[in-house]
Amino acid sequence: MPMQRDRMSLVAERFVRVLRQAFLTLRNFFVGHQGVEAVLDINPPERPAYVHIEREGESRYRILSSSLEHIGEQLRGKRRFSIFNSIILPVIVTIVTVLVTGSFQYISWQNTIKLQQATDRASATYDNASGEIEKRYYATLLFQVSVRNFANQKTEDKRLLNEHDIEHRTAAPEV
Repeated sequence: MPMQRDRMSLVAERFVRVLRQAFLTLRNFFVGHQGVEAVLDINPPERPAYVHIEREGESRYRILSSSLEHIGEQLRGKRRFSIFNSIILPVIVTIVTVLVTGSFQYISWQNTIKLQQATDRASATYDNASGEIEKRYYATLLFQVSVRNFANQKTEDKRLLNEHDIEHRTAAPEV
């Protein structure tokens, strides 16, 4: 067991060294950039970091420490209020959202107007066609009655003959 503790403490020390090296690398990378000095704490306060590492499996380790937050803070730097992330970016997202949804609503509105116009034209065409069909039907009905009357019409000669026949039949026979 003591040998395992020594190994764990070596791993913990190595982990802290790697984190410290990563911090130094990041610091050296950002030193020449404008405004980064305000974000990264160049000389972070030194305080010891205690890390407890447990082996969970053959190649899995579990890192337990109350100092991980402190280590992460040193690597990232303290969070500062960002005007861009807090104000400008939400305003840009809001404007883009309004523009996109507005364009979709405009397209939908245009489609509704075009659909209404097409419906009105179709209704007018249907009414015109219906009216023409009714006129044709009425004309055909009148034509049929006229043709029937014409076909059943008696000429003057036929009428006189028919009258004479009727008179002759109703008259008393001569003896």
